[in-house]
Formats: sequence, C-alpha cells, structure tokens
Amino acid sequence: MTPPDHLGEEKFVEVPPERLTRWVERFVDSHGQAEVTPLPSGFALAAADGSSARLELLVTSPTAEVDTGAWRAAASLAARATATPPVLLVAVRRGGWAVGVADGGGERVGKAGRGYVQARTAAGGTSQSRYARRRGNQAAKLADGAAGALQRITRDPEAMAGVAGVVVAGDRDLCRDVLAEAGSDLPVVGVLAVGEPRRVTLTELAVRVRAIRVHVRNAGPTHPVATTPSPAPHPSPTPQLRPQTRDHGRLGGLRPPEGPDRP
Repeated sequence: MTPPDHLGEEKFVEVPPERLTRWVERFVDSHGQAEVTPLPSGFALAAADGSSARLELLVTSPTAEVDTGAWRAAASLAARATATPPVLLVAVRRGGWAVGVADGGGERVGKAGRGYVQARTAAGGTSQSRYARRRGNQAAKLADGAAGALQRITRDPEAMAGVAGVVVAGDRDLCRDVLAEAGSDLPVVGVLAVGEPRRVTLTELAVRVRAIRVHVRNAGPTHPVATTPSPAPHPSPTPQLRPQTRDHGRLGGLRPPEGPDRP
C-alpha cells in the first residue's frame, strides 16, 4: 500500500507489519524528511512539505520507546504489531455471523452462520408493531446462533489460551447482544468495519487485527499554480460603409439639385 498521490487528500489504509518500513520510506521519498512524534499506540509523522500521517495499532501492546528516525520507528512498530496477542473475534450483521480466535495473523478456531434480520420499516400503527416484533424475533434467533458458537469456543481452554480481549466487527448492538448472551466478560479492544460475515471473514479479520492503521493527510501545493494567460482579444472587423447615393426623388426627403439643368 502506498501513500496517496493526490494533493490535499485525506486517506485511511491498513498496512501489514511486514510492509510498514517500505511504506514509510515511500512517504518520506514523496514528502521529504519527516519528524517523528510518539503516540500511545504508535507514532505520527510530520513531513517537510506539510503532509502528515498517524500510524497506530488496533490492539495496543506494551508501549516501547519510539526512535526519532522514521525508518527505525516503523521497524519498531512493525515488531509490536507482529507480536499482537491472540484476540476473540465477533462479527455480526443482519445477514450472518462469524466468531473465532485470531492469533499471529491467522485463525486459530472459528465458526460462521447465516441469518436474516428484517430492516427497519417506516410503516405506522399496528404494522409498525408487527414488524418490530418480527425484527426482534429474527435478531434474537441470529444472536442465539452466534452466542452458542461463541460459548463453545470460550469454554475451550486450548482455543482461548492467551486471549485477553475481543475485536468486534459489524453491527455493534448485535455484537453486544451476542457477547452478553454468551456470558463473555472480556474487554473490547478493537472495532472493525466488515461486510456480511462469512467463514472467510475470520481469515480476513485475523490479518487486519495486527495491521497498522494509517491516517494520511497530504498537504496542498506550496508553489504557485501556473496559469495559462488568456489570449488577447481579436480586434473587431471594421464595418464597410456602403457609399450613399443621393435620391432625387421623394425618398429620403432630399430635394433635387438646383441648377440650369433643372426643367
């Protein structure tokens, strides 16, 4: 993943730890020497051209001393990301759920299922009440399935070895319901966006959990923007005057010439 090239753009990317030093090198090459500022979960870069970036872990690990050099700071943060502890994954949306344990960028154990929860409706009166009851029943059924699978995982000592936190993804209310029903008291240590959860979602989340979250802001141009001069207006053509012919008749109100030739 490379820094954005568009001036004045703000962008968010997730960078795997093994690619972080190269990403920082490209940022410095594009924007000039960068000053490093330590953050609780990473560090910030302030480049010579005014561009900036914040590089942070999703799951905060013990804080290490941040080097003042951009490359060394990136290498240190990448090492912290690689050592991200195992976490419980809970992804729930109206179309399905996926629960499991992520460890070392991979999936230790997992389970997924599908469901359906009707969207909210604008109908009023008795229809609204009926739709609300139906939606509540569907959400409860979805949460039951996810909570049952999550309970089986959390009761497995081998699967839960070293797990001290939960990363949730999708609908936060549904995730909270699933955790409560499963009886989990682990703290939520991260939140991610996700599409409709499927079995493969756990594999993707396991990779994203230890990725470095980078917020980039590119500065605008510092040099005057060249403008194309407007072309000089073309002179308007001089109108050609037609020679005036004297009318000896009544038209034009002209009198006929006086002289000896007048009859």
